[in-house]
Amino acid sequence: MGLVGTGSFALAAYLHCAGYPVAHGSYRVGFTDRTADCGECISNNLDDARSRLKPRGALDGCGTYEAYTQIGYFAGAGGAGAAGVPPGLHLPQSHLLEEIVSSLPEATFVVTLRSSAADWVAGIVADAGMREAFARADLRGMPAGAGSEEDLVGFYERHLAAVRAAVGDGLIEIKTDGPEWAVGPILSDAFGIHPVCWGYSVKHQRAPDPPPPPHVFSIGSDGMQYPIDRPSTALKLQTPIISLGLPLAGSANLFNFFHCGGVGASHYRCSGRFPQNYGRFLCGDCVRHNVAAGRPMFSSCGPFSAWTQLGSPLGADGDADAAVYLPQVQALQHIHREHPFATFVLTIRDPDAWAADVARHP
Repeated sequence: MGLVGTGSFALAAYLHCAGYPVAHGSYRVGFTDRTADCGECISNNLDDARSRLKPRGALDGCGTYEAYTQIGYFAGAGGAGAAGVPPGLHLPQSHLLEEIVSSLPEATFVVTLRSSAADWVAGIVADAGMREAFARADLRGMPAGAGSEEDLVGFYERHLAAVRAAVGDGLIEIKTDGPEWAVGPILSDAFGIHPVCWGYSVKHQRAPDPPPPPHVFSIGSDGMQYPIDRPSTALKLQTPIISLGLPLAGSANLFNFFHCGGVGASHYRCSGRFPQNYGRFLCGDCVRHNVAAGRPMFSSCGPFSAWTQLGSPLGADGDADAAVYLPQVQALQHIHREHPFATFVLTIRDPDAWAADVARHP
């Protein structure tokens, strides 16, 4: 619900980094190469609903995306756009705010902000084309012809107040011009996505490696916490590192390898957010609950760079009907979809020797 010029593209890159399908400004129409404006699609849907021509939701037919990070748009300058939309700047997040919120009761609403209204105005004023677009537009609370810096400050502040009132306590507010080291953890708490994704560049098609945390440790299959008291190895590959090998396929050696190199790793057991929970639950159980709840798969599972065994051969929370849960098998497509830039490792053994070891374990 952020205005144009508030850093919404950074939000798009953040969610894209985590594997979410994102539409920023435009969406792909069906299975064609043609694109259209998200905001115009939303406006047309709500116009139809308002006139009772069709009972449509705000996002019906606007693409199959999980995030819409900017719905403001510019209609063509050559004349009226579709459905008689006049040319120029249109901000459905402003003039259709309450209708959008009402139409999408289960949605998560985010508003991107600058540190202050004056900071946002400075960016608009610095772009002559953008300032003219705002001056010409007939916006909610700022009619065409207005557009002084004072007008823009007032418009920004009224929009933010209106969004807060319409959405309520569930609104997520992001000051996109804050320092990356500060904004990333705030977003991580809100979305459960690794802070490294904040500042990610879509152009590079790769998220940078996160800085080493202040306290790096590993947790082994015995549930014990093993501190890392040596400098972390500079990894050449993208994190997270996810082992897709089956239990008893040598993942313990992989765990020891990364831990020895100063890389925080987990093996079967995870840590959660609080020290009292370190090693008390299985990584596979954590992943299973997150996937079932629609959360990011490693949310609250621990701050590890390497996940060397995700299987839960001991059962999920003692549920006899889930005696074995193997995310690397049962949620393989989900893992790859959520972490397309991860480094994947497959530990393997001779099949007959592996099967014999499995048979010897109760």
